This record gives sequence, structure tokens and C-alpha cells, in this order.
Amino acid sequence: MDETLPQGLWRLPWPRLRRALTVAALHLHQFLWLGVFLVPFQLGLLLAALVLGMVLVIGVEMGHHRYFSHRSFRVGRGFQCVIALWASASFERGILWWASMHRLHHRHSDTPLDPHTPLRRAGGGFLHAYLRWAVHPRNAEPDYRLVKDLLAYPELRFIGQFPYLVSAAYAGLAWGLGAAGWVGSSGLQTWVWLYAMPVTLCQQIISAQATLAHGVPRLPGSYQPLPCKDASLNHRWLGLISTGGGFHNNHHHFPSSARLGLRPGEWDISYGAILLFKRLGLVHSINVPQRALDYGRTGRIGTDRS
Repeated sequence: MDETLPQGLWRLPWPRLRRALTVAALHLHQFLWLGVFLVPFQLGLLLAALVLGMVLVIGVEMGHHRYFSHRSFRVGRGFQCVIALWASASFERGILWWASMHRLHHRHSDTPLDPHTPLRRAGGGFLHAYLRWAVHPRNAEPDYRLVKDLLAYPELRFIGQFPYLVSAAYAGLAWGLGAAGWVGSSGLQTWVWLYAMPVTLCQQIISAQATLAHGVPRLPGSYQPLPCKDASLNHRWLGLISTGGGFHNNHHHFPSSARLGLRPGEWDISYGAILLFKRLGLVHSINVPQRALDYGRTGRIGTDRS
């Protein structure tokens, strides 16, 4: 992979230190949920954690995935910055890294060059696709050649380089709400329930897509209605909790589509969010290929993809 740093970007000059810090931060976040055993339980905070977790999932699915990786709809520059901040709050690395890895995934899906295939025959595996791929040396840096369209914006370069600043601000806000006495009983309590738990929920759902949506393991009720060269599957419950990303076979057949839930019963929450933002005048030029609409209506497909 070409790791040449484009002009205008900055990073620590020591690759081993960069990777060590990333590995430590990502692994630490896998255990933050244990903080629930150290703070008082409140039903209201649990409900808030679930809601915020799903808001973060929408940020990843609508932002990292459908907008920055596939450009399946268009927004103004200001709202583009909002989406970048929203997606980055999930602690899923940065927009440049995420889009680079995902575009690489589509080029080489379920082959040895796929960054996160769960298939052992392609050199992956469940644990690799669920967690280890994100800290694998091969995936340590973005391939900047794949995200030249994003590098054209200075603000995206900055957010993409320093995504953990967004997470730190989110964590600080969560702590501050409790420390100020506005919510909960302490800063630690609100940090756990309003930051650590939502981020954990979001990360587990996104990781589940990388494994379950490629059939490792294959969930009862999974189905593959559209021809693809990979093992991508649809699953209605996974599609629901992932706000649409779990209709993965639909996505791999129509990768540029902003709408992934195509057939009856395929509830696509992120597409609903895109339509809401369109009504608010923040989103335009939503791409849903006519063949995808035809398939959604009839259950039959043509030969072309888009």
C-alpha cells in the first residue's frame, strides 16, 4: 500500500509509535463498557445510551459509509463537515482511513486483499474481521490514492487526521453533564452511560456487519437474493439494528445506492435519515439506481449494476 503522505497532511514521524498508540486506544475502548459496574444504574441513562448508540450507528452508516465511501448523495460543504464530525464521534478511526479501507474492501471483497474478510479461505477469520483487522500492520495507514476526492477539502483533511479530538470532545461533554449536576449523579456516571456505552454499542454493531453480513457465522434468516462474487448476505434484524448496513448483499450489488433496504420488510433507517435531511434542504442528488428500484418493486434484476 502506498503510504506516501500527501501535501498538507501531518502525522507522527515514528510508524511504530503511531501504531502502538492506535492499538492501545482501540483495544482500551473494547473494555470501557465495564465501567457500568463502577457507577450507579439509572433507567433514563440506559435509554439515553441506547438512543445515542443508534445515533452513532447512523453517523457511521450514513456518513463514513454511504457518503464518504460511496458518495451516494450530495451535501453542502457545511453539512459535510457536520457529517464528518458526527461519524468521527464513533471512535471508528477517521473518515480518510475508513473510506480508504472500505473502498479497498469493495475492490477485493472476500479475497486475500480484502482488509477485513471473515473468510478463512481468503486469509481472514471471525476475530480478524471483528477486531484485529483494524490494528493489522497492513491496515495501519489509509491509502491516500483512494481518497483524493476527500483530500480536496482542508477541513476533511484535518478531521480525518485527528478524529480522536472529536471523540475526546464528546467524552468531555458527557463527563461535564454529570460533573455539573445537570444529568446523573457524577461525571464518571454520565461518561460511562453517555459516552462509553454508546460507543461500545456502535462498534459492536459495525463489527457484526463485517462478520455476520459475510456469513461468519451465517445467521438463521440470512439470504442472498442478488448475484455477487463475494459472500455478502442480507438479514432483516441485522439490517434493522445497523440502520440499513445489514442489507449487505443489496449493497454489494448496488454499491453506489443511497438506499440499501429495497424489498418489503427491509427497514433502512439511515435512508430515512437521508430523506429527512433532504426535506430540511441539507441533502440533494440522492442516488438510487433505477435497477435497484425495479428490483425492490418486482424482485427481479437486470444485468447491469450501479
